[in-house]
Amino acid sequence: MNNYLSTSSQDHDGLPYPGSRLHQDDPFYCYCDASEGTYVLKRYEGKEEVFVDSVRLCGNDTGTAQRNRACIALRIQRNLSVGDKFASRAGQKGKFP
Repeated sequence: MNNYLSTSSQDHDGLPYPGSRLHQDDPFYCYCDASEGTYVLKRYEGKEEVFVDSVRLCGNDTGTAQRNRACIALRIQRNLSVGDKFASRAGQKGKFP
């Protein structure tokens, strides 16, 4: 990967590190466009601050295809508000007052 596309929030493969924090217009991921032979840098477009929860390489359901997609799960942290439902580890559900 070209040095001008690598950032501190991305691994050498162009995907973000799990646990990294993203703000609007931060570098999100980078990939190689095979048709043009160039690297494309995508930026995070959301307005809220998010954390990268997990990054997985995905193929097809049978596992026979090449892994050519990345599944990136994002997490938004927020405080509880009135009316939120939650469950304890014992499985009992309740409401926040």
